[in-house]
Amino acid sequence: CQAVEAAGFLLATVLSTPRCRRGFHGCLLRGGTGNRRAGALIAALLGNRSLRRALRKAAERFRCVAVDEVTEEDLLSSRDTGLHARSVRASLGQVDAFVSHSWGDDGTCKMAALRDWASEFEAAHGRRPTVWLDNGSIDQTSVAADLAGLPLYLLGCRSLLVLVGNTYGSRLWCVMEVFAWLQMGGRREDIQIVRLGSRCSLADDLSRFSLESSRCGLAADRERLLGAIEAAFGDFQPFNRCIRDIFAADDRGEARVCIGASEGEKT
Repeated sequence: CQAVEAAGFLLATVLSTPRCRRGFHGCLLRGGTGNRRAGALIAALLGNRSLRRALRKAAERFRCVAVDEVTEEDLLSSRDTGLHARSVRASLGQVDAFVSHSWGDDGTCKMAALRDWASEFEAAHGRRPTVWLDNGSIDQTSVAADLAGLPLYLLGCRSLLVLVGNTYGSRLWCVMEVFAWLQMGGRREDIQIVRLGSRCSLADDLSRFSLESSRCGLAADRERLLGAIEAAFGDFQPFNRCIRDIFAADDRGEARVCIGASEGEKT
């Protein structure tokens, strides 16, 4: 039937890149208690829909923004600046970076970091990059519908660009994005970290992470995420340990995480 053929074509398209295949197989094949808990949390974030239905919805709603369309105003606050109207439809697996950032951090600094990263990208690839950016890629009139596809939007990007300011490590959505990236098959070496200040450190922030003190812009979002985490992990402490361990391998040189050009160093 045509519906089955269309679904098969969509699945083949989504799995046409190594990045997407890793994430898809990671969702299906991970074992162990910890990984089952993580998988249950990812499923909850997807609204507990079937993977095929979630993929179809994500492919329909996946959008990106050319980095030159982003202005400083777009990063100052979460209010609707019309950036969504400047976004375009994109194919899963074909967007250069998912931008993870906190609305509590300085918008001017974030814009400067994004421009520096884009210039480095252009020097390396000979073109300007595309990004998934929340207030541009999410339809501001139906935010809940788009948030349900967040893990697959991460899967649809080639790298995770983390703009780390003073509030990043305390924002629950930000931490969930890093967690989901790794659970969906993303590689640590594809996480690009740009510090917005000399004292900002993602590894340090996550090593002290506590769900109890984490925050969200909307109280309803926080309650929904905490409920999903508790349902998947039983209580908060196993999830806290999971987050604190994300970059624990750094000191042994096992996790290679790039530091942004504004820092002038790599670890």
